[in-house]
Amino acid sequence: MVQPPNVSLETSVSRSAAFKYCFVLFLAYRCIGAIPFLTLTSLLSFVIPHLFRTNDDPVERRKLMNNWKDREVKVFSGDDEIDVREEYVVNKRAMCLMSTTMRPLRRPIKAVLCFCHGYADNPYNLTRWAYRLLVYAGYAMVILEYEGHGRSDGLLGFIPSWDLLVDDAVTHFRNVLKKERDFRQKKCFLVGESMGGAVCFSSYLKCPNFWDGIIFVAPMCKISEEVKPPQWVIDLLLKIIGPSGSINFFGKLPLSPSSDYDELIFKDKLVLQAFREVPTAYNRKPRLATARELLVSDTLTSCRLYDPPSWKNHWLYFIPYSTILFFFRMPQI
Repeated sequence: MVQPPNVSLETSVSRSAAFKYCFVLFLAYRCIGAIPFLTLTSLLSFVIPHLFRTNDDPVERRKLMNNWKDREVKVFSGDDEIDVREEYVVNKRAMCLMSTTMRPLRRPIKAVLCFCHGYADNPYNLTRWAYRLLVYAGYAMVILEYEGHGRSDGLLGFIPSWDLLVDDAVTHFRNVLKKERDFRQKKCFLVGESMGGAVCFSSYLKCPNFWDGIIFVAPMCKISEEVKPPQWVIDLLLKIIGPSGSINFFGKLPLSPSSDYDELIFKDKLVLQAFREVPTAYNRKPRLATARELLVSDTLTSCRLYDPPSWKNHWLYFIPYSTILFFFRMPQI
């Protein structure tokens, strides 16, 4: 048998391989070209539901809250011992902030408690229910919902400036204490829970002679290392979102690399569910600018702790490590 020339055979094989190779390259190009689009689509489908929600807008948030109030169990329904008054106050930036005043009706007012709620908290339902016993005992309470919290103006869960937040609280509390006749000549105390503890401390520093004392309730004196991301991540985010008080698009993104705070705060599952069901609840990662301001408050609280006389005499009664750290970092006066 006469074999065909090897050149012809080799040429035939080369053309077939080239065709297959080109076909594979074409498929690979089409697939690789689609990968960025598919990746971007998948990423956006995951991120967008966390970035934009109905209750981010304060107007929509109030509408949802009004509808929810008609269905939820009334905390003070039929209560003839507590007077609850709600009103909107306007701050220096022309923002409407919700204020709540609770006072006893059948008892004389012993003192006034200016309550500072925690981060992403809603002082409407659980807070009132928890502190109603103080009102029954004769203590009036003044509560202010911060910017970006509850029914107040601002993007939900967004704290652009720690100093402005503290200024809003101090200005409102002082105005109420001077305006209400029942509160005049009464002792006034700051009460802070969680992040509200840092707000109380900063408020105390602005006018220390105005307050008769501070009551800390599980205060945020030091941000736990379990919640903080690594330091290099913090430095990178600060370069992206800018210094304290600055506002940009990246600062509003709820993408802070931290642990879920609500599960750390509420150990009871029923209480956690009740907290999450409120329309004004913020159930996402902290916004980048908010995380920045919380770090600012953490630094301020750690470096400028005041020195009340009674604290040093009773500090050994407190067991948690953060409280001991709170004591040893106080300046010696």
